[in-house]
Amino acid sequence: MGLLFGSGMLLSVLPRLSADNPWKFSLSLPVTICLLAAAWLVKARTGELVALVLLALVSALNDSRSAASILATAFLILSWQRARAALQLRSTALRVGVSIVLLGLMTYFVMQSFILQGFLGEGAQLRSEAQIRSSGSLLLGGRPEIGATLALLRASPGGYGLGVVPNFADIYTAKSGMERLNYDANNGYVERYMFGGAFEVHSVMGDLWLRCGPMGLAFLLAMLVLVLRNSAARLAEGRGRALTTFLAIQVVWDAFFSPFYTTAALALTVAVGLLVRLPTRARDDAAGVPE
Repeated sequence: MGLLFGSGMLLSVLPRLSADNPWKFSLSLPVTICLLAAAWLVKARTGELVALVLLALVSALNDSRSAASILATAFLILSWQRARAALQLRSTALRVGVSIVLLGLMTYFVMQSFILQGFLGEGAQLRSEAQIRSSGSLLLGGRPEIGATLALLRASPGGYGLGVVPNFADIYTAKSGMERLNYDANNGYVERYMFGGAFEVHSVMGDLWLRCGPMGLAFLLAMLVLVLRNSAARLAEGRGRALTTFLAIQVVWDAFFSPFYTTAALALTVAVGLLVRLPTRARDDAAGVPE
């Protein structure tokens, strides 16, 4: 399923490759899904780890900081799963969840250090330094849309509705929130892309909440619980695979930092599709049916 889904994504982006960094903006997600699905198909667990490392390096060299960090985190999680199995250590979904959070934080700070020391290129280094200087944080500096999201939700916690076009007051509120992060919001990106015809705050959670209100937020949280619970259960049983682990981390990142109506919706769809069958597969494994 993952291989077919990834192949479809790849075929859909090839005719319209981004001229500006095609790996980062077009190829990264479909190629990653295809390679990790292929490794899963041939049951090459070591191959999955190698693929994660190679994909992380390619992403780092193509100025895709978030993708490199997600792939590195998935590599660390699966390496810990193998080490735990070798040491015959028992675990639970809760312990796995705590381990994932700790590994994710460790990866974030290590990657930030690499970026600031210039290992990912001078361009990424200079941009990251400027973002930290402006907002005090690499995440807030790289995603000033967070300021707009918080300002709009403070003004209207119930959301604004599907199909609603932001008016002048909404745009002014959003710009004020972004300017609190020392971001100059008077530009075409904010006025045309973010609020030209709809609310687009570069966050699945923000997009769904602003457009669909509390029900949109509830829907996203339910999907996240489904994906994370089943992914953690797989890892606790020693059955975590590179593709499902990568997708679980990806959908969490997308929930906070990616637009919904692009690749985020596709990543969420394939993650739910691959992980929702965990109870059935767990019964099959107990009965001796090979994965």
